[in-house]
Amino acid sequence: MNNSSLESFSQYVAELHREFFVKVCSKWREIALTMRETVFDEDDNQHIDIHDIKCKEWGFLLKKLFGVTLGTGDYGHLTIDHSAMLLRHFRSMYHYSGQGFEASHKLHRQLYSRATNHDQAGPGESLDQILTHWYATHLLELRYTFREAVKCLDSGKKNFHFRGCGWRLKDQKITWSQEKMEWIRSMDRLLTDMFGTDFLEYEYDKVKGTQVSSSPVPAPGRPISPPSTP
Repeated sequence: MNNSSLESFSQYVAELHREFFVKVCSKWREIALTMRETVFDEDDNQHIDIHDIKCKEWGFLLKKLFGVTLGTGDYGHLTIDHSAMLLRHFRSMYHYSGQGFEASHKLHRQLYSRATNHDQAGPGESLDQILTHWYATHLLELRYTFREAVKCLDSGKKNFHFRGCGWRLKDQKITWSQEKMEWIRSMDRLLTDMFGTDFLEYEYDKVKGTQVSSSPVPAPGRPISPPSTP
């Protein structure tokens, strides 16, 4: 083969690999959203079957690019071979996916290891500290839910739903009484007194993802300074 033929062949291989990479990334985005956010009804087995087929196609693409290891380790194996089965059984995987769950699991394991370190030097952690961390994590999650409920009331939405909540939008129609709405606002103020106010606000954009809001939020006791005039 002459140099021109080799160059054309190399160009074809490069374009083919680029096409495979684009397919892998685009298909993974759709699969990941299903695994992290979708809650299936009892009669949604057909949609789970479609998800299963998409996972198998994604697996063939990974094998073509990276070989039998798939380039993703156990996570790819779980997604391709077992995610559909788990969705059929639990109808949702939002509790068990994402880096937050993995990081939380590692942190709890480290805390427990340090609390029971009888064979190594170094300061140990008390059981009170482990429980404090555990309850603080869940209280912060509760605070976030109440904060989103207050935002829902202020915006006048008819359904209570926010990103990562784990329930379907149509199933959460707001039927709260005036007494319950006052209780929600009181709980939000109580949890804010416990943990402090938010110094940053975040907003979600379908193109850019989650990012810090451009509107400033004052720290406690510090009003926002007016913009300087030229």
